[in-house]
Amino acid sequence: MLDSKLQGAEVMYTEGFAYTQLAVTDVVDELEVGVVHGPAGVGKTFAVQYAMGEQDLPVAYTTADRRTSTKDITRQILTAVTGFEHDGTRYAMREELIRVLAETPRLIVVDEAQSLGYEGIEHMRFLHDDPRTTFALMLVGGPNCWTILSRYPQLRSRVFRRQEMRPFTDREVLEVIPAYHEIWRDVDPELLLMADEFARGHFREWRNLTRTVVKTIARLGVDEVDEDLIVMCTQQLGGVREPA
Repeated sequence: MLDSKLQGAEVMYTEGFAYTQLAVTDVVDELEVGVVHGPAGVGKTFAVQYAMGEQDLPVAYTTADRRTSTKDITRQILTAVTGFEHDGTRYAMREELIRVLAETPRLIVVDEAQSLGYEGIEHMRFLHDDPRTTFALMLVGGPNCWTILSRYPQLRSRVFRRQEMRPFTDREVLEVIPAYHEIWRDVDPELLLMADEFARGHFREWRNLTRTVVKTIARLGVDEVDEDLIVMCTQQLGGVREPA
């Protein structure tokens, strides 16, 4: 899955991205439970969505909300799996979802899974453990997602694969960013690391910075990335951030 908003962008094959591909594949092969977690902006969702596209079985994707009750979760998953809206009592929708999840093996991905809280994650565990269902479950979320799971042995012990995604290291910046987009291909390594003082190794920040550099080069009619251009572009994005 490439970036539809940035022409010429390539997939950034970092270590975290590569291990996430393996994690999703293993979870699908074994129809088990997996978790991908890490701070905002490091590319968790992108990595999992890319892996989703590589699977042969049906995939249902949904995003959790802090206001989501177990009934809402059931409705969301049922809608994601079937493609149309459902309503009814919690019990009736749960039984319908179990029936649907028994029909064919599939992958269910819940993004922002930390918003489910303990009850929501436990509900997904209940659905996965039901002997009638056959699905792989990937929970994608921030650090709180794993914090919640790790508190409860009955949840943590069911996680077959766990991948923590972290910001890019300096080595990954120097190896991956020149391949990410041609605009960075011949940029001096010191300038790349200077740009990363803004991006802080975050996929989302590098994506925004790259889009801004491409637009600024086109606007000014220049043909190279230098220190002044990087400073100009980072200032457009709010300047260098304080560490998260």
